[in-house]
Amino acid sequence: MFNRALAATNRIGKRFHARFLRGTSPWNALTLVLLLGAYAALSAVLFRLPSGAKALALTGFVALLAVAALLYYGWRQSAMTLQLQSETERADAEKKLSGRLQEAFLQQRLPALPNLGFSATYLSAAAAEHVGGDWYDAFMLPHGRILFSIGDVAGHGIEAAVTMSRARQAMITAALQEGDPGSILARANTILLLQDSRFATAICGYIQPATREVTYATAGHPPAILVSPGGSARLLQYDGLPLGVDTEATYPSFRFTAEPQSMLILYTDGLVEYDHDLIEGERRMLDAARKIARRRAANPAAEMQDEIFARYEPLDDVAILTILFADAEQRHGEQRSVEFSGSRTAFIEGQAARTKE
Repeated sequence: MFNRALAATNRIGKRFHARFLRGTSPWNALTLVLLLGAYAALSAVLFRLPSGAKALALTGFVALLAVAALLYYGWRQSAMTLQLQSETERADAEKKLSGRLQEAFLQQRLPALPNLGFSATYLSAAAAEHVGGDWYDAFMLPHGRILFSIGDVAGHGIEAAVTMSRARQAMITAALQEGDPGSILARANTILLLQDSRFATAICGYIQPATREVTYATAGHPPAILVSPGGSARLLQYDGLPLGVDTEATYPSFRFTAEPQSMLILYTDGLVEYDHDLIEGERRMLDAARKIARRRAANPAAEMQDEIFARYEPLDDVAILTILFADAEQRHGEQRSVEFSGSRTAFIEGQAARTKE
């Protein structure tokens, strides 16, 4: 323990020394040397002067030091203010660019099928300095299956947005060639590792609309929720490391057949991490899912978001994707469509609408 403490002290000392040297310009160093030289010369003179003259000379020297210190720290404050202003402007520019990238990446319309209803929302963290790397997707593939995915890239900013784009595109490309969600995640994992990207968590899967059969795989992501027609909610199975972590990672696939009037809820971890209590956050999330299912909400994702964050500010970005399963006969003739607007997508019967925050 003592050796570790001594090593830590040495590291702190080295960091302080480096900061001091970087923060002192050559002119400041020259000024300090001149002041020290003047002090040495004054000390030599003081030994030869009467006591009154010594006091006067010492007072003058102290006043000189005070003026020099004020000038130095005033200059340093001005330089630091300019540097802070420059960093703030750069951060604001990066945030705006990240926001535009993420808005462009977020899907603006989800599939519309007679027996499947989709809704989705995206909510940015109130305290986040940059836009995050959360996403959701749902696409109709050539053979009639639906590909869905949701994920979260570590960190914020432009790099997170770029990694998000890479992961999404890798999944979409692999889905056209693979038939297994685990293989899709394995392909995305390989691509992120080859490009030395940030790691990401994700869920992806297929839906057979005619049979309501769902096959999915997870990569370090919070488990999806399945709400039964009776209103009970449970967490689904999950397994697999995050993408971009291990070259040997494997991703098992899971399968279930959804009942009519059941609902699948996928989300990113910001939905349960808003108060630093994961167990309590998970309990509230399941309670919210049950309430939404009981009242047959027209826009389940938006209702889920409002239910959770009515009293809490999100600490991280949140993406929610819901899929409602229904009988084809029951839903025949009704059109469900989704359109992205700001931080929320609107989900209604028969028309596309925008919900403003």
